[in-house]
Amino acid sequence: MAHSDIIRGDLPRFSAARSIMALMLREMGSTYGDSPGGYVWAIIQPIGMIMILALGFSLLIKAPSLGTSFVLFYTTGFLSFDMYKQMADKIGSALTYSKPMLAYPRVTWLDAVLARFFLNLLTLSTVVCIVASGILMMIETRTIISILPIVLGLSMAALIGL
Repeated sequence: MAHSDIIRGDLPRFSAARSIMALMLREMGSTYGDSPGGYVWAIIQPIGMIMILALGFSLLIKAPSLGTSFVLFYTTGFLSFDMYKQMADKIGSALTYSKPMLAYPRVTWLDAVLARFFLNLLTLSTVVCIVASGILMMIETRTIISILPIVLGLSMAALIGL
């Protein structure tokens, strides 16, 4: 890009994508990278909550409302709700968190919102895959997995959170 293009105000191609990636990397470092167990905590926290729910309700009720496994029943419900809740909470504070970066002319409010959305979508989708796969490997549930409804449900939860 020539110096005259920068003076005229022409933005280079993909500046929004570069801004979003930079904001995502900034947030990864500050949210999950400050402590050694940042991403580990993102996995352990839902597992703990699911175990507490499954144990508590298994003491009160003989069988879950749907299926035979309390752990799998609460995993599907909690992980979907957690995706919505974390998306709504994180994206709701995106502009406040990224306010110093919004002073730069190439960083827009939409970049800040989309950066938080994509980072949390990737993180929470990975957590769902790890937790659900672990539960399905550890507990015999005789479950038939249909990927499309799972992806559709999690996508709707993420979009509602957005």
